[in-house]
Amino acid sequence: METNGNRNSLFDTEAPRGTLKRFHSDATEIVDVTSTSDQMKIFDTVESSGTQVTLIDIKAGLMTPTLEALRDIGFIDMTKRGDLAFAVFHILGPSIASLDEIAETAGYTRGAIYKHFADKEELLQEVCLRVNERAFAEFDELPNIDQPWGDVHVDEITDHWRSMVERDVDLRIVMLEFELYALRNPDMRARALEMRRANGQALADYIAQRAEGVGEHLPLPAEDLAAVFGTASDGFAQAALFDPDAARLYGVFLMLIIRGMQALTEETPASPGDE
Repeated sequence: METNGNRNSLFDTEAPRGTLKRFHSDATEIVDVTSTSDQMKIFDTVESSGTQVTLIDIKAGLMTPTLEALRDIGFIDMTKRGDLAFAVFHILGPSIASLDEIAETAGYTRGAIYKHFADKEELLQEVCLRVNERAFAEFDELPNIDQPWGDVHVDEITDHWRSMVERDVDLRIVMLEFELYALRNPDMRARALEMRRANGQALADYIAQRAEGVGEHLPLPAEDLAAVFGTASDGFAQAALFDPDAARLYGVFLMLIIRGMQALTEETPASPGDE
């Protein structure tokens, strides 16, 4: 925020030395959100024309008391009127309990809290779909992408894949955390499967579109190709978090897929309806 020129007021609710205070000791003040005097310190910075961002680092277990304190001093009402913007970042763990606390304390529904997303899982799903759309658009811009299967430049695609994986490391880690959470919590597995299938359908649509664009016949349903390709690509991307050789192996995998597609196409020529 300082890099962007914002004037900030920083508060930490963990005494004597919370995380925010540890890393920004000169700028951060320790407060007790249950204390009237400290509540007014926070409120005064919100009303101050010189402060653009008020950041409160909330200690684990203090979400509800903090929101109740902010409600009592009129903070929530100011947010409802649109006098200020209010954002909550829940950092520790994939639990969504904090959303219930926010909704209950502020008198909002979850939908109103996020405005467009029912919960963090839905938000994560939307992020994944947008990342996919960006990836498809970037692949469309590669100079030799409009070629039949046999003429595709594997090295070019592999290099671009490597750059995308390196760029989206944080998203990859978040997805792995979510999938582990779903594996440990059966109630969440249906959501994880829904996200996986939505991503797979987006990839299937892209594969079908690319095949039609170059006049290629798909020897297998686009959905099956997307499932195989997407599952393997996820595995290579996960391996790339540790193994620098994963990108090269991804190129080997891509070459095998292309040769397999060619062989299957020769075995199953397009029907008249596919021409």
